[in-house]
Amino acid sequence: MVIVSKTRVAPTEGSDGSVLHNFTMKVKDLADLKPKLVAAGATLISEKKDEALMMFPEKVQVEFVQDASVKQPVMFRNVQVNSVDPPNCAPGT
Repeated sequence: MVIVSKTRVAPTEGSDGSVLHNFTMKVKDLADLKPKLVAAGATLISEKKDEALMMFPEKVQVEFVQDASVKQPVMFRNVQVNSVDPPNCAPGT
C-alpha cells in the first residue's frame, strides 16, 4: 500500500536535487490517465512508448509506466533515489 498526502503548507522544494528523484506507478491505461493528470495540474516532463514522467504542482516527479496486466488502474512499482556523491562514497568513510 502506498499513501501519498498533500499538506496545507506550500512546498519549498521538490524532487529535483533531492534524494528522492521520483517514484514510479504502473498504470493499466496511460493514454486514459495522462489527460486526467494534466487536468489535476501535472505537467509532462518526458515521454517514451508506454512511459510518462510527470511533474506535479508540488514539484514532485512521478513516473507512470503502462502495464496492461495490472489488476488495479494504478499500482506502486518502485522509488528511484539519488546517491549523495557516488564517486566520493568509499566503503568505511
